[in-house]
Amino acid sequence: MLVSWRYRKRDSLLQSFDPRAWIIFFSCFLASTLFFWDFRYLLFFLTIALVSILTSGIKWKEMARAWIFIIGFILFFSFLTFLTGRGGMELYTTEHTLAKLAASFKIFGWTPTLHITAERTMFALSMLVRVFSIASMTILIPYSLNPAHYGITFRGLGLPDKIAYGMDLTMRFIPTFGRDFSLTMDAQKARGYEIEKLSG
Repeated sequence: MLVSWRYRKRDSLLQSFDPRAWIIFFSCFLASTLFFWDFRYLLFFLTIALVSILTSGIKWKEMARAWIFIIGFILFFSFLTFLTGRGGMELYTTEHTLAKLAASFKIFGWTPTLHITAERTMFALSMLVRVFSIASMTILIPYSLNPAHYGITFRGLGLPDKIAYGMDLTMRFIPTFGRDFSLTMDAQKARGYEIEKLSG
């Protein structure tokens, strides 16, 4: 079985549950997190996610790379949302300006200006907490769910055999493909073939 998920049996609360219960809980958590935009509710879901991570028995070094990518991705898009203010206009009708930053240059007569408002700031923070909560719970799946039980779990949830089998293959193939690609890159580097330095 070729998979690159670093799954191993751990004496944790998370793995003491039936895999089907974990998938159902994750689905409910995902739906609930997407349903609310209130920052207070999102903090509650973030607390659940952090408790799940801290009690999962997974060490930091096992998923450090994944966390670095996730944190960078979340911070980048949350900051981009804060700068543009897009996506939250349907949640509030008025804005209360906290600060106004104007650039010292003009582009074709237009002066870039950043309006920092309380609503835009809270929307960016809410998005940050929401996405981080979802990512925290999602990253636990490959590390806590036995790859040998993927198909059985989805079939036990009532999915048709073809769909359960397809999801099983998908969750196995993607990490395997990534691992094989990494091994190929390392082998080429060992032969002195630096792919990163190619140009043209």
